[in-house]
Amino acid sequence: MCAERNSSSLVEIYNEFKDDSEFVVTCFSVDPENDTEELLSSVRDGLKLEKNNWWFLRAEREELWEFMTKEMFFTTIKERTDPIHIAQKGRWAHDMGYQLYRGDTLVYKWDVGLPLDQLRGEIKDALVGIRKAVESTK
Repeated sequence: MCAERNSSSLVEIYNEFKDDSEFVVTCFSVDPENDTEELLSSVRDGLKLEKNNWWFLRAEREELWEFMTKEMFFTTIKERTDPIHIAQKGRWAHDMGYQLYRGDTLVYKWDVGLPLDQLRGEIKDALVGIRKAVESTK
């Protein structure tokens, strides 16, 4: 599962911002038939994540893939056929990038390899923007 394989940097960021009520990490399962709720819960528990601000989302595969590619602009998801690649990287080849949203507005989309310091800065800026927007409506 990608959340387990690629979790160290996300968990580090999560631990830094988890106490901010506006901060949430959302992971989409590209393999909902195998990524059961029980499996996702055990991953969350194993990584010591809170359910209220680290979300694992599942949906019907075709609907989710369409949403991820057309609405979120992730690359197309493809099934791997080489047994070695499947063993190393999983059954599904998919975009491993990060997206940062402020509310429902996409702020940035990065491919894998984003320096954590840059991600921290962007998250801090987004959280400041959210707070300013909330304050302006009071």
